[in-house]
Amino acid sequence: MRNRLLSYAYFVFALALAGCGETSGIFTKNQYENARYIIELNGKVGFIDYEGQVVIEPQFDDAREFSEGMAAVKMNDRWGYIDLYGKIVVEPSFGMGTGEFKDGLAPARVVEGLHNWEGPMGFIDKDGSFEVPAGFEKVKRLSEGLAPVMDENGNWGAIDRYGILKIPFAFEDMGEFSEGLAFAKKDGQYGFIDKKGEIEIPYQFKDASNFANGVAPVLIAYGEFDRWWAIIGKNGGIIIEDGEIGNIPANAPEINGGLICILDPSTSRYGYMNSTGEWVITPQFDWAYGFSEGLASVNKDGKWGFIDKKGQTVIGYRDFEEGSRFINGLAAISINGNWNNYINKKGEFVYRTKK
Repeated sequence: MRNRLLSYAYFVFALALAGCGETSGIFTKNQYENARYIIELNGKVGFIDYEGQVVIEPQFDDAREFSEGMAAVKMNDRWGYIDLYGKIVVEPSFGMGTGEFKDGLAPARVVEGLHNWEGPMGFIDKDGSFEVPAGFEKVKRLSEGLAPVMDENGNWGAIDRYGILKIPFAFEDMGEFSEGLAFAKKDGQYGFIDKKGEIEIPYQFKDASNFANGVAPVLIAYGEFDRWWAIIGKNGGIIIEDGEIGNIPANAPEINGGLICILDPSTSRYGYMNSTGEWVITPQFDWAYGFSEGLASVNKDGKWGFIDKKGQTVIGYRDFEEGSRFINGLAAISINGNWNNYINKKGEFVYRTKK
C-alpha cells in the first residue's frame, strides 16, 4: 500500500528524477476540480477528489495516477483506462507496463502468453489503438519528443512519437530525456547523450538519473552496503560530492524545485543545498524529502511536518509515521501503516481511513 500511494500520490520519484519540475505553491479549489487521488479499500483501488469525496468507488485491482484525463486500471490481470468519473473508455486488454498518457500517447503491452508481462510493447492513443506498433521488448515514456525503447537483443535506442528510430539501438540502458539530455549506459558505465545519440558527458559513472534545474545525481562508487553519489552540472563537472555519506541515503540525492535534499555527514542530519552547493536550509532533520508545490515533508524528533523553501514550518510536526509529497494540493499521510489519508496545505485532513 505504501509503495502504491508513494508512487501515485507522489510525483513518482526517488532515484529517477522524472518530472522534477515544480508547480506553484498557490492553489485554489477550482484549480484541482479534476484532480484525483488513489485510495485502497479491502484490496481494491478507487479515487477521491480534492474535497476527499469518493468519486470512483474502489473496484480495481490496481491503478495508475490520472494523466491527460485518463487513468490506467487493472482488472482480471489486464490493463485498460477510465475517465475522471470511472467510466471505462479503453477496455482492459493490455499487459504489464501499460502506463500514463503523455502528449496523447501511453506505453502499452500486447499480451502473448500465459502471463501479462509476456508480449511486445508500443504506444497507444486515447482510443486504445496502437499509434506506434507493438514491436519492442520494453518502452519508457515519451519525453521531449523521444521515447527510449529496447529491442529483442536487450539494446536501447529512441524513437519519435511516430515510431521512427532516431537514436540507434546501442545502449545497455537509457533514460527519458530531460533538459535535452538522457542518461545512457555503455560498457557498464553511465554517461549522458543528446537527442542525436551523441555523447555529451563521458561514460564514467556507476549509475545516473535525470537532469533537473541544470544538475543531475550520479553514482560515483558503491560497496556491499555503501553508495556514494555526487551532483554534476551540464558540463559533467562535480558540483557537490557526497562521498563521505556512505550507505545513507541509498538512493540519489533528491532535486526538486531548485533545492537538493542532502544528508550532511558531519551532523548526520538532512538539509537543502542549492545547485552551487551552498546550504539554503541548514541540516537539522532526521529524514527529509524533496520539495513539491513549494513544500517538503521532513522528520524531526520522530515527528513529521512540512516546511517551505525558507525552512519555516508550514504544517506543524505530528505523530505521522510518514508524510509524502504534495501533488495537486494534497499529500498522502501514513497512519498505523495505512496511506489512505490525505491532508491539504493547511494541514487539514480531507480524507482519513475509517477506523
